[in-house]
Amino acid sequence: IVGGPINVNVTEGDLIITNTSTNNLQMMTNRTSGISATFGGDVEILDGDFSFSGTYSSHDFNHSIHFLGDLTITSDDEVYLHRNNSGTPNSINSDVYVAGDLTIEGPTIFSSDLAGSSHNYDFRFDGVDTQLVRIVPQISEVPMIIEDSSFVILNEYDLQFAGNASLETLAGGTFNFNFDVSDVPLIIDQVAGSGNQFLHRTGAYVYITDPDGLWTSGSTIGNVRNIAASNRSIGPTNSTFHYIGKTDQQTGDLHTAGATSKTIIVELEQNDDELTLTSSTGTSNELRILSGVFVEDETANIDGSGELNMTGGGFRTAVITSTGTVPQLTGDYNLTGGFVELNAYNDQTLRGNSPQKPSYYDLIISGRNITGISDKTVTSAIVVDNRLTITDNPIFDISNNGMTGDAGLTMDGGRLRMSKLNTSLPELSGTSTDYNITGGTVEWYGSSS
Repeated sequence: IVGGPINVNVTEGDLIITNTSTNNLQMMTNRTSGISATFGGDVEILDGDFSFSGTYSSHDFNHSIHFLGDLTITSDDEVYLHRNNSGTPNSINSDVYVAGDLTIEGPTIFSSDLAGSSHNYDFRFDGVDTQLVRIVPQISEVPMIIEDSSFVILNEYDLQFAGNASLETLAGGTFNFNFDVSDVPLIIDQVAGSGNQFLHRTGAYVYITDPDGLWTSGSTIGNVRNIAASNRSIGPTNSTFHYIGKTDQQTGDLHTAGATSKTIIVELEQNDDELTLTSSTGTSNELRILSGVFVEDETANIDGSGELNMTGGGFRTAVITSTGTVPQLTGDYNLTGGFVELNAYNDQTLRGNSPQKPSYYDLIISGRNITGISDKTVTSAIVVDNRLTITDNPIFDISNNGMTGDAGLTMDGGRLRMSKLNTSLPELSGTSTDYNITGGTVEWYGSSS
């Protein structure tokens, strides 16, 4: 395509390219500048060496190519983002945009010969619908960018970075690591070279699938592997980290200490699968639990002014009283499903109705306490909507605080202590679930009736 500067609609429908010659097919060169080419339908490249652009002189290269449909390259030859045929361009400020699915599965290489240059030449995903990305060969010298409002999902194969390759998700963009056909988590892996990067910008959204989560260190585990820590950037502010593992997961060390306006979403495949927090963090936005159990303890726990929203799953905490009231989040609570469980073998204090006024759906008191040494208490009156479960050998002492709601009491061990006066105890109505007490002790104490 020559004759710039010009904006040209190359096709409105689909295009199939079969190059049976030994020559490399190139879409644009820098002999004429300022070309913007748009392919309106799906494009398939079935055979022959192919490059999106090439240079033949020192002229500036400032073109753009837009694929509005799917781009499929099944040729078993080489694919290049750019080829330097003769001469070196003074500058390159160009991009390839793909709005549909991307499949590169036949070529032996997906690369560019702008190695180590400072030229701006990116491969950008800018679709308005979900985009599936399936790249089989190793990738080198190709920066890939997920634009604002685009949603990219890895499809069947890992991304294999072989030197100066990168994936960057911009604010408002979404990337899903996904799983292969056998439900094995897909990853980004540095298989060769150096300079490879994984960049999650502030305000981006990522679905995390590996059992070991996502790490900022140069880890050999998790969804990003073997890339140097200096080449990983994960911006937490206004970002969303959505865990969708098919087994137990840990978060990875991406969540740093201190509260930022991030959202953490727990949506594991099985409701009893666990997501264990790897390191302490905080949020001023939200922890949302849909399915699966979020697990924290003394060494790794979550706090901040953010909300706790639950429709299923669980929030299991072993954080003790000397560290804080649990849950430690101080924003609004909206608990329409799931359970909150206190399971430490030590003192714990449950957040009461003031000031957040949480109404617990299911509340589980477990772990073990010793009379006169440790127990589990509440800051103020609590409401339990569905079921209170006391199991193992804890001591749950609500003192003279109210414990009301439609829940029933299920108890097979431990001790429930109450000292509220002038009312029938326990106050739970048993409307949502029945009382089922097969063990343990219910104790009334105090100096009056």
